[in-house]
Amino acid sequence: MPSELAEKILKRLPEWIQLNNPIDIWPIGMISRRIPQVFEYALMKALDSEDIDAVAIIWVSLDSTLHTDINFHQIVERIQKKRNACKPVAFWFYGDNLHESVPRYEKIPGVACFPTIERAIRGLSYSYHYAQAKSEPEGERLEIEVDQNSVIDFVNSGRENKILLGEKAFSLLENFGIPVVSSGFVKSLDEALDVAHSLGYPVVCKVSSERILHKTETKAVVLDIESDEELTEAYSRLDGLLKNVSDQTGKILVQKQISGHELLLGLKRDPNFGMVVVCGQGGIYTEVYRDITQSIVPVSIKESHNMLESLQIYPILRGVRGMKGVDLNLLSDIIRRMSALGEHASGLREADINPLIVNEDGCWAVDARFLWA
Repeated sequence: MPSELAEKILKRLPEWIQLNNPIDIWPIGMISRRIPQVFEYALMKALDSEDIDAVAIIWVSLDSTLHTDINFHQIVERIQKKRNACKPVAFWFYGDNLHESVPRYEKIPGVACFPTIERAIRGLSYSYHYAQAKSEPEGERLEIEVDQNSVIDFVNSGRENKILLGEKAFSLLENFGIPVVSSGFVKSLDEALDVAHSLGYPVVCKVSSERILHKTETKAVVLDIESDEELTEAYSRLDGLLKNVSDQTGKILVQKQISGHELLLGLKRDPNFGMVVVCGQGGIYTEVYRDITQSIVPVSIKESHNMLESLQIYPILRGVRGMKGVDLNLLSDIIRRMSALGEHASGLREADINPLIVNEDGCWAVDARFLWA
């Protein structure tokens, strides 16, 4: 809290009034009968302080003849214009006529309005991390060589169909250097057996279809297949699922079964800040544990490591009780590659790799989907 701010605002006010962060403008302004002046001085000094990088404001949108003298819009506009909007200001409004107040304030440079205070603070956090990533030293930036024509083809296919699954989804990941578990997409039992013999048992067998997106709930995944007989039985049942949904283009996916920690790695387009990378505990219990972290694109080396360290599962990934840890530098690199994919995939609404299996030997995408608006 800037010292001169407290000295001036609290002058001639009762001693029981304290000035802390956050600043409670209302009682100070009501007692002094100078609400607009107190607000303007507090905001001005906060934005001028070298120790303060941003300001979050909770304020009521008033529609009352008793408060016609309170016009924070003009104050904020005047202050931001004078300082060239050098620091962000996040508002959360409640009260009357929000449909009028919010658009007016959002026209002010450097000001954004949010539906909750939590999202306002999260928005400031995203802005901070974005600035950090943009200022990353040249030598630490991730340089990825991608086949631009292939990426454009995949993105155009996704935008046309609103979804990208299966072989195309895996190919898009591989374009950005994200490893995919050894797999084969097949349309017949003979092809499935050939892939299994090539990979070696055990294998996993699952449906790849736009009409069956939730494989666990529909029992469209068969694990621990150890023989031709088990594969034949699994293929027959999964092929029946495709026929039940009348999907002529769907395929059966045969994958090498690998073990390790199951993570979720994804992208989601935030309405205020664009593409965000999501990472956390994956598998079928993702929504149960809710061990998730997020960061705005682009993601720096430091931020990718911070994301991992913020997870509850992080001590396990690092290695505990004699268990080997995973390659955290590799995992950090994969997060940044997913971030780069988010920058390149025009119009992408969300994407997820679930699970991304990691162990001491590496990490691999096992399932993936991309959705467009």
